[in-house]
Amino acid sequence: MRKTASLSTKLIRIGVGLLVVALASIGLTLWVTWQLEGGAAAVNEAGRMRMQTWRLSSAVQAELPAQDVAALVSEFDRGLSLLREGDATRPLFVPWDPEVRQRFTEVERLWSGQRTAWLDGHMSEGNSSQVAAEAFVNAIDRLVLAIELQLSGLTATLNLFQFVMMALAIIGAVVMLYTGYMYVIHPLDYLRQGLRRLESGDFSARVDVDTQDEFGQVAAGFNHMAQTLQSLYGGLEAKVVEKTRRIEAQRARLE
Repeated sequence: MRKTASLSTKLIRIGVGLLVVALASIGLTLWVTWQLEGGAAAVNEAGRMRMQTWRLSSAVQAELPAQDVAALVSEFDRGLSLLREGDATRPLFVPWDPEVRQRFTEVERLWSGQRTAWLDGHMSEGNSSQVAAEAFVNAIDRLVLAIELQLSGLTATLNLFQFVMMALAIIGAVVMLYTGYMYVIHPLDYLRQGLRRLESGDFSARVDVDTQDEFGQVAAGFNHMAQTLQSLYGGLEAKVVEKTRRIEAQRARLE
């Protein structure tokens, strides 16, 4: 007889295993979705920075007051800081990789070189503001393109996770069906066959006991019951034969 775990232990192990795999897949899917939401917000913020660049250029060309230009510069500083540090409440964060970090460093370098010129009004000379804004917007476009490439990779990963979860659902259903057949339906079928033989008068019917789980205990109890019934029937049959002989002997004496 094999020493195996109980039926409840087997089912718990299988259920816990499937639950762990499902939770891991759901956690990875939520993480990728979170990354996509944060990256999309970062792309929107970078796009807003392009608009702020052209607003800054228009303000300088229109010779707006210095405080208005300073307010636009401060707003741009806040946008860069937001991209650099992120905001988990929105959520907003840049999906950093070497390419994205290089593009962001380029944007920061251009801004640090132009920021003082915007505040001092040096960009108002000729078409300096137009040229500077165009160069800066091109740098932001390269940053946005790098972020979008990262997001496309995350989207492909999310699709892969979804296919994996669908495959896990199918595999889990197959495993549960197989487990139910091997550990419940199959042993019950053996017991049912043994009961049919016992009902038909075959007291020699026995059920194979090869496990020590709940069905193994039930099968052992069935075998013990069948053996007891066979012994009782055999003893009763012997008593009937003996009684018949006595009656025959008495009849012979009477004759």
